[in-house]
Amino acid sequence: MAIPERSVLLGDLMRRRILVLDGAMGTMIQGRALTAADFGGPKYEGCNEQLNLTRPDVIADIHAAYLEAGADLISTNTFGCAPYVLAEYGLAERCHDITLGRGPDLPRRGGPRRYRRPPTLSRSARWGRGRGRSRSPPT
Repeated sequence: MAIPERSVLLGDLMRRRILVLDGAMGTMIQGRALTAADFGGPKYEGCNEQLNLTRPDVIADIHAAYLEAGADLISTNTFGCAPYVLAEYGLAERCHDITLGRGPDLPRRGGPRRYRRPPTLSRSARWGRGRGRSRSPPT
């Protein structure tokens, strides 16, 4: 089985230097002071992954900011994209669109226009928990 080109590139870079991973996507999103309308309505407010569909410009700008700060690896905005987590917002059926449709494309969209050290590498971010303590909208 052939090793994918990006995997070879990642291994090559890791042998040469320490790579920098981006920071907390959720923190950056909260700093944008988005409204319920940005998420697609009050029902979806707090579902950061929904922003891949409703405000891809915001997500791409956050990726670009991390790249400008020197990050080598950008995480997709798919931290809570398990179907059972998205079901809490009534979005389970959109899991594929959010995770595989828009999610992986946005780091590349944010990167090439401003990144000083091509190429842009992205990684999938997933976490299996539901809203609970960490997913609740800010009070």
